[in-house]
Amino acid sequence: MDSRTRSLVFWSASALIAAETLLFGLVVPALPEFADDLSLSDTEAAIIFALFPIGQLLTAIGGAVAVEQIGRKPAMVASVVMMAAATAGFAFAETVAILSATRFLQGAAAGLAWTAALAMISDIYPASQLGYRMSLAEAIGGAGGGLAGPVVGGIGFDAIGTTPTFLIAAIVPVLIAVPVVFTPETQRASVGPKTSRFASMRRILREPRAQVAAAALVVFAVTLSLLEPLLPLDVDRRLGLSATVIGLLFATLILANLIIAPLAGRWSDKRGRTVPMLVGGALMVVALPMTAIGPVYVVFAAVAVLGVGLGAMGAGIGALMTEAVDDAGLSGQYGLSAGILSALFSLGALAGPLFGGAARIALPFSATVILLAIGVAGATIWMVSALRVLERQDPRGDPVVAP
Repeated sequence: MDSRTRSLVFWSASALIAAETLLFGLVVPALPEFADDLSLSDTEAAIIFALFPIGQLLTAIGGAVAVEQIGRKPAMVASVVMMAAATAGFAFAETVAILSATRFLQGAAAGLAWTAALAMISDIYPASQLGYRMSLAEAIGGAGGGLAGPVVGGIGFDAIGTTPTFLIAAIVPVLIAVPVVFTPETQRASVGPKTSRFASMRRILREPRAQVAAAALVVFAVTLSLLEPLLPLDVDRRLGLSATVIGLLFATLILANLIIAPLAGRWSDKRGRTVPMLVGGALMVVALPMTAIGPVYVVFAAVAVLGVGLGAMGAGIGALMTEAVDDAGLSGQYGLSAGILSALFSLGALAGPLFGGAARIALPFSATVILLAIGVAGATIWMVSALRVLERQDPRGDPVVAP
């Protein structure tokens, strides 16, 4: 594949991720309004938010099989259609049932989008560049879209209301359809034994690198998904922040991630995955309790540090999972690794709101984020220890020396 075509594939995949995360982030500042209009408690709002990862999980698992059997591009097209329908659905979410169904459909679109996009990127770059390339796609696409989403949503909701804002936002997937249509299929013949797709996924997950990547991704997803429904409600009630300021708060988190993720990805490619993961986990442990402390500037500082921590921890996840595919003797079957990543993210994103909602029944928000910080600390210690073992056993994997 020539460099021009590779660039088209990379930027189309990144644009698809950007559209999904923009539309996902758009909903966050509207949560207090949905909660007031539908008389939702914190726990009920968290449960409705958990429908997103359920939809994502189901389509990530099915999508992993689909992108290996019929290709990456059909999944991208399907995800664009589903994004448009889900975004328009929020404009008419006047009942709990409609809001729940729309949230589920949004998650299903995300599962297909991320699976197809990550598979395409894994297809076109060697493992020695994937830490940087995946972090760049997730930063420019994921974090960039996520940065715009809360800001655009908050300003739009305050200025013209929820219904017009969501209807206008439904145009975004239509625009993304243009580069998607012109993106070539990247699937190539796989190398290794011909086994069922699910057996191959289990085989990948038995690899140590896959297990570390899985743990890091779940930590990443649990942290984000717990804060997304609960932090806006906390700062709304405790500090009286408007939808615009709440949007800017989440934009700060995502901007920090956007800046750090590609730098940490390059760092992990050249110097290994271990230290970025350790630094990221440590920053997350420090920042999480601070999100529950006023005044406003402390909360903004906390989410900025948290964004840096998330960016550092996530830098090597995609590369580790792709390397695990090769370790398992399944080179080329990167649709499976992309599907595993999407499924694991959705499991973490499901666990976050459920844990947060359950904790909020008995505990204040401050105690909830302290418990989360303790969990992040324990997971970070295990992941760093496992990577150190891999470093001693297999010098090929860590550090990875980029060309």
